Amino acid sequence: HHLFRLDTGNMAGCILFASGKVFDVDSFLESSQWREAASTVHKGDKTGNKKRPHAIESALQIKISDSEDNVDKQIKEATAFLEKHESELQRLKSFSGVEEIELRFGGWWYENTAAFVLSLPPTLVSLAGRHGIEVSICIYATTEASVAE
Repeated sequence: HHLFRLDTGNMAGCILFASGKVFDVDSFLESSQWREAASTVHKGDKTGNKKRPHAIESALQIKISDSEDNVDKQIKEATAFLEKHESELQRLKSFSGVEEIELRFGGWWYENTAAFVLSLPPTLVSLAGRHGIEVSICIYATTEASVAE
C-alpha cells in the first residue's frame, strides 16, 4: 500500500500504521496516550523516494513489537496492545481524515526456507476487525548474514 515507512530501523516486527490524505496527525496526537511513542509523516514531507519524492498523505506509526524472528511473540504483543488501547483505537478509527489503519507484521524469509506459515488467532483477528484495522503480513527476503549485521 504505502511507499514509505516512518521508521528507519529493521522492517521486521509489528507496527500500527494509520494514514489519510487530510488526516491531521498532530491534532490527533495532541491528546493521545501515543504522543511519545508515535512516529509521524505529514502530507508534502520529503520521502527520499525518487518515484514519489513527497508524502501524499499524513500518517502515524507505532512500534508494537521489536521481535524480528518470533512471530508468535509479535502476535501476543499485538493482541495485548489492541486489548489495552481499545478506546484510543476507536478514537483513531473515528478521527476525521483517517482513511486506513493497518497492523503490519514483518518477518524474514531466509535462504533455503521452504515455507513461512503464519496463523493469526481469532482473538487478534476479531480485535482488529472491531476497530477497522487491516492486518498485513510482510515477509522480507534476506540472508541470515544480513540480518545479523
